[in-house]
Amino acid sequence: MDESNLVKEMNLDNAEEKPVKTILQSAREGNWVLICPVQFPQYFTKLMQSLKEIKSEIHENFRLMIDFQGFTQSEIPDSILSDESVTIHLDESN
Repeated sequence: MDESNLVKEMNLDNAEEKPVKTILQSAREGNWVLICPVQFPQYFTKLMQSLKEIKSEIHENFRLMIDFQGFTQSEIPDSILSDESVTIHLDESN
């Protein structure tokens, strides 16, 4: 695999269609995506549903990482997690 395609920088605004389309394309290509939202993105519900719909097309190297730094645990809905999710909670104590 050509590693130059693994990391791409994208500016994903809070509009719904562009981020979902871009991330789904990354899922099919096996890219890694890191999202660092300042506010909870409106497109997350649609994104999670779309990823479930294309599950059989997702490349085995695809990774979606979401940095919710600055959010409390109660601000992050359980609905964005799936069976394939790994969550890591870091705070001042760890």
